[in-house]
Amino acid sequence: MPARTRRGFTLTELMVVIGIIALLAASIMPYFQKIFAIQRTVACAHNLEKIGQAFSVRAANRGISYGETRWSVSTFSWQIDLLTAYLSGESSVFTCPESHGDVGSGEMAREKLKEIYIEVFSGAARDYDTWLWDVPLDEDFSSEWVWRLSSEQYAEFVQTDGHGQNYDYSGYVEGEDPSTYWFVFEDQGHHGGGDKDYYDIMLRVHITDMALEIMPEQGGAGYNFALCMGRGEEKEYIAENLKNEHHKTLTIEGSFAATDYGLNSVVNMLHPGGKKLLALDYELMVAKGSDYDDPHPWLENEEIFPTQMIRNRKVPAFFRHGGKANSLFCDGSVKAMTFNEITIYDDETREMYWNP
Repeated sequence: MPARTRRGFTLTELMVVIGIIALLAASIMPYFQKIFAIQRTVACAHNLEKIGQAFSVRAANRGISYGETRWSVSTFSWQIDLLTAYLSGESSVFTCPESHGDVGSGEMAREKLKEIYIEVFSGAARDYDTWLWDVPLDEDFSSEWVWRLSSEQYAEFVQTDGHGQNYDYSGYVEGEDPSTYWFVFEDQGHHGGGDKDYYDIMLRVHITDMALEIMPEQGGAGYNFALCMGRGEEKEYIAENLKNEHHKTLTIEGSFAATDYGLNSVVNMLHPGGKKLLALDYELMVAKGSDYDDPHPWLENEEIFPTQMIRNRKVPAFFRHGGKANSLFCDGSVKAMTFNEITIYDDETREMYWNP
């Protein structure tokens, strides 16, 4: 009896099988993508629920009654206020799994830098008679008398003869480490700029997740300098004489970690247990939407809030869960809301969800 021979697949048959498998994979892939998106939405909601529980425990520990309405957190550092004592250091709860990380620590640090300035004075002691002028560090990061330099630009700057007099500065150019840069300034800007060397006191700024670190580098200044934060009664000296802090790191505590959840800007005017928005699946640390604080223009600044088209309407990209944003209420509940439901541009909506 002759032996039977085994016949393999022909190339045509193999291509047909591969085509069928590819067709099946393409047809079921949207279902898997939808399932994964739902999982990310649920995970994001769990994050907000944990944040809400942390707020509730904090309020209870502080003996807050319903009528007092205060959560007593800093809108600038609310993450730190909750992280260690109420969230067991679980910083991952501040990250939405659907986020692309478009807005990070640079924006948070910039908000804080707007409060910080250099106070220039003559003489060893600072008083009304010796004060000359104040130099804000952040006026869109650079101004006539303050330059912002990357580490690479700074290395070129200090090696340039005459420094600012001969250095060709045409604006900040981001270096390899965008979390580290320098401020250099001209101390005689109050009367026209003097020698314009921008080499008086240089400040190295380094941003970490939980602090803003500033290190002074002394140049050739004849004046003295203090580093201050805030104005009027809220004025605080970070360093009373920067020359004495040469090569020392001055640390300003705060959370600069990239965050995907924004706290209602008037949180400390809200009632615990109420149906007002406590936090939002946002992209900045503070969700400004109340009449009591100027709102961030959700649809007017693409650098801060990229937009997307949902059902033929432009909405912020942080409405990332199928065109909805997870929203945490003061009673601890979380609900996925559409742009129309919580928009800051509608008076009725602002009154319903944002305002005290």
